[in-house]
Amino acid sequence: MSTTPASSSRTGPAWRRSLVALAKLVGGLLLNVVALALADRHARTFPSVPDIVLDRLPFVDLYAYGDIYLGLFALGFLAIYARQRDADLAHLLGLVGVFYGLRALFLLTLPIGAPAGSTHADLRYSVYPYATHSYFPSGHFGLMCLLSFTVANTPQRRALLLATLVFGAGTLLTKAHYTADLLGGVLIAYAVHVWGERQRAGGSRSGAARP
Repeated sequence: MSTTPASSSRTGPAWRRSLVALAKLVGGLLLNVVALALADRHARTFPSVPDIVLDRLPFVDLYAYGDIYLGLFALGFLAIYARQRDADLAHLLGLVGVFYGLRALFLLTLPIGAPAGSTHADLRYSVYPYATHSYFPSGHFGLMCLLSFTVANTPQRRALLLATLVFGAGTLLTKAHYTADLLGGVLIAYAVHVWGERQRAGGSRSGAARP
C-alpha cells in the first residue's frame, strides 16, 4: 500500500490542484465582471422593488466605512486561516471562484435598481465599479459568509460570522442591498461550502484507497 498521506493525494499533485484552483478563481471572477458589465450596458431600466424589511429600517449612510470594514475582515480572516491546521489555499480559492461563477448566472437575469431611499451613486464613497444599482446575490456579504464557513475552529468561525452579520446589518441600513440579496448570498455561499467539503471528503477517500 502507498504511504502517501490521503490529505496530499486526494486530488492529485499540488501543482495540478493549484492550476485548477487558479482557473476556477480567474474564471469565476471574469464571469462576474463580464455579467456586471453586460447588465450595465444592455439593461434598459433598473427598477427599485419593494422590500418589507428594508422599508421599515432607518437610513444610515455607511458607504464610507464599508470597504474599510471589508478590508479589516479580510485581514482578520487571513490571520486565522493561515494558522489553521487543515488550511488549503488552493481549495479556498477554487471555492471563491465557484461562488462568483454562480453569482454571475443571476446578474444578467435580475437587473434591479438600488433600493428606494439609498444614496445616489454619484454621492457614494465606494471603490466598487458597479454601484449604480443592486445585484442578487450580494457578492461582498456572500464572500464573507463563504470565508467564515471555511474556518474549522468553532469560536473563530462564530466570531467571523458575527462580524459578517454586522456588515450585513450595515448594508441594509445603508440601503445598498435588498434583504433578499443578503439571503441569497448566504445560501449560495453555504451551498458552495457544502459542495467543497464533499469534494474534499471524496478526494480523501479515493486517496486513502489508492494502492
